[in-house]
Amino acid sequence: MTNKKLTLSLKMTPEIEAKIAKIDPDLLRKKKKREKAERNQKAHDERVRLESLEAEKKRIAVLDDMIEYLVERFPKAFSKKKPVPLKTCIDKDLAKLFEKESLYAEKGWTKMHLRHLLPYYTRSEAYLKATLAAKKRISLEGKPKDNVTDEQKEYAKGALEHLKSNPAWRTSPPFKWKKKGRNKGL
Repeated sequence: MTNKKLTLSLKMTPEIEAKIAKIDPDLLRKKKKREKAERNQKAHDERVRLESLEAEKKRIAVLDDMIEYLVERFPKAFSKKKPVPLKTCIDKDLAKLFEKESLYAEKGWTKMHLRHLLPYYTRSEAYLKATLAAKKRISLEGKPKDNVTDEQKEYAKGALEHLKSNPAWRTSPPFKWKKKGRNKGL
């Protein structure tokens, strides 16, 4: 049998507060201090939540800007309406490109943004469906590279099911949901 502390939250009338103050002056002071701490904690939690939402909106806006740039620069590889599966390890090609063209400094993008870009792009429903239907992956220039394996198609199928049951997964930072093993090259 466990002992549970029963806490009653009753509004005290001024008369009751006066009687308690006579019996135990510290009790009332402690209660008011605890209530103030709870109000401060709630206010702090709300500020943190709002700041987090604002930061997430900014992160997604940057990712959308990056995708816009890539759609314009590499129309054969990137598309919002009809994406095609990208070659495995294309993140390395993008990192070299961003360094070479000084896009980090010019556009204000960071390596962390690049790390979040591909999961954000490849978690779209259109991209996952394209992965299921395609036979080849393409490079930035639009040239066929590696084949889409059965394992990658199975992963895309599972990711599509997960996306349908949890739409917020697409915009979450990378690698929160993993099937067994590493990302299989979506």
